[in-house]
Amino acid sequence: METAPVVRPPPYSIEQAVWPVQEEMGTLVAEPTLAQVAAGEAEEPSIVSLLLGGRSAGQCLIGTSLGRSLTEEAEGADTVRRLAERATRVSPHLRNVPVVAAWSGRRAMSPDGLPVVGPVTELEGLELASAFSSIGMMTIPAACKRLAEGSPTPEHRPGRFA
Repeated sequence: METAPVVRPPPYSIEQAVWPVQEEMGTLVAEPTLAQVAAGEAEEPSIVSLLLGGRSAGQCLIGTSLGRSLTEEAEGADTVRRLAERATRVSPHLRNVPVVAAWSGRRAMSPDGLPVVGPVTELEGLELASAFSSIGMMTIPAACKRLAEGSPTPEHRPGRFA
């Protein structure tokens, strides 16, 4: 979500530390099996973890969530409500600030939830650094450094799904 400009935008980002570990993410957002759909597991609510930060023009950005979906958009009013509840609990002075936008997007994830980093053996010269999901901003610099040095992490190799 994005708010209208606020009087005192946060000078730093606030992040709630309830996000699942990366190895669990693959199972949480992978395409559900037919048995999971029949049991209603594909309709479970998104995981919501507060990330609150200010923008240079004074607005606040509030997110983030993770969920699987068989429809176009995985997020709905409940996810937005849950994020707003956490943001107002952490920063009560935001209670009366108008929300000007809310949106969702797809995260780049592999079937096992781990990044895909390394050379593609079938296409000479092609190297990937992808599928970082929510950990990309923190981990992609180190992953790309290892890739450039010729030592990507073996468990992240692109061919592991073949």
